[in-house]
Amino acid sequence: RECPVKLNVGGVTFLTTWRVLNKCPKLAAMACSHPMSDGSLFVDRDARYFAELLVFLRDGPKLFEPPLLKDARMALIREAAILNLPDLSSCLRNAGIGMSMPSNEEMRVAKLKSLKVLNKSEHDVHFMNIARMLGAILETPVVMVSLIGSDRTWLKTCIGMNASSMSRASSICAWSLLQADPQNISMLLIEDTSKDPRTAKNPFVTGSPNLGFYAASPLVTSDGFQLGCLAVADMVPRSMSSSQAQALVNFGQLCAQELEREHLLIQDGGLDMENISGSLDFTSGPLRAKRMRDALSEVVCLVQIRCDSMDWQILYANRQFSDIFKVQIKPPKRLPGLAVVEGARLGMVPGTGNPLKLLDWLQLADKTEQQVMRELHESWQLKGYGVFALAGSMPAPKGQHTSADRIQVRCRFSPCEQPLDVAAPALPPNIKRTADFWEPAQAMVDGGQLYFMTMIANMPIVQKPQSCCMF
Repeated sequence: RECPVKLNVGGVTFLTTWRVLNKCPKLAAMACSHPMSDGSLFVDRDARYFAELLVFLRDGPKLFEPPLLKDARMALIREAAILNLPDLSSCLRNAGIGMSMPSNEEMRVAKLKSLKVLNKSEHDVHFMNIARMLGAILETPVVMVSLIGSDRTWLKTCIGMNASSMSRASSICAWSLLQADPQNISMLLIEDTSKDPRTAKNPFVTGSPNLGFYAASPLVTSDGFQLGCLAVADMVPRSMSSSQAQALVNFGQLCAQELEREHLLIQDGGLDMENISGSLDFTSGPLRAKRMRDALSEVVCLVQIRCDSMDWQILYANRQFSDIFKVQIKPPKRLPGLAVVEGARLGMVPGTGNPLKLLDWLQLADKTEQQVMRELHESWQLKGYGVFALAGSMPAPKGQHTSADRIQVRCRFSPCEQPLDVAAPALPPNIKRTADFWEPAQAMVDGGQLYFMTMIANMPIVQKPQSCCMF
């Protein structure tokens, strides 16, 4: 029966229907009493979480979102036992088992809301590009950028799962932010979700998409709050190498900077070193804020580096690259593979064709391509993959208030599995591997190596470019 019914539960009024009540015979029997003066039926139960009980009866166990607070879940478990609702009890016991709130939860949620990024979609393409590139590097079918609110987890972007949000209680991502102290934050790795007590009964593990592996790097703001995480997952148990973990942390740092972009840009760019005492701390505070703010003006690309060829293909580029050249680089879905360059100015800017190669628009200074390849080959043989730098010039973007045809640039190249900058090591990979899994091989791409290139533009060229340096 769809007839409405008004219930008085401990002095609190609830509206529902007899169809909903009849799904719980014991509750329906309690409501079969003489109406009170206002027409409501008195039910002698706890009113604090009665609304959640009615929602469960109305929507069923598959759509029910358990409350995040443990006290609320325990109270509802007691009600489920009294009212003979085993499905409700099962939902509550399997939701967020052992999960607690970080001590800074109220401030953390306030920070997330202040950034106003939950419902913005105009720049989601940048998060999607990060997800595509990371999925290709780590060979994971599921990649997501999650933002964790007070009771829901919102997916800023997601590959491999048909979801835009989920209850926080059922979100594996929520396990990544239990640590409130920025100095103790580290990434999360669950090699076999079916055996880990945190996830063994999670609905995304026991049911579709049946996740078997999960790893996440927290997205940490300049002031040390965790907004959510950049996560990868697979349907089978597996492991992750320390180099792969660092790649995840590096892309997580790019995500965090993009999420906090508008807030960082309006901050004062100065830094009073007199007020900074002790060791240099990039986990939160002024040093982290300045580094993240400065990074917004830098071009960051992921480049396939070879020592036997200078066909260095760009596989990923950040928002600053897109803003300068007015094109988007769509990373490949898997490696080896080619990125696709899209945009209204495709081909109008020198070197922005398909596929995009670094040396198509970067002109080296002083050193020839043969010298660069020879030095790289010798360095890789003697020292392994390390950091190196190049100086040169690139076409001056239009509208940049310069009459010069080219501008000087300095490019720093660092292996993908090394910290992208001084802010990235603030999230140590902290791999705790079980005996059943071991470290996979480092990601190689058709004989090449993946390097992050960070480019900083100098003044327009008026003299001979600075020399190239390698170290």
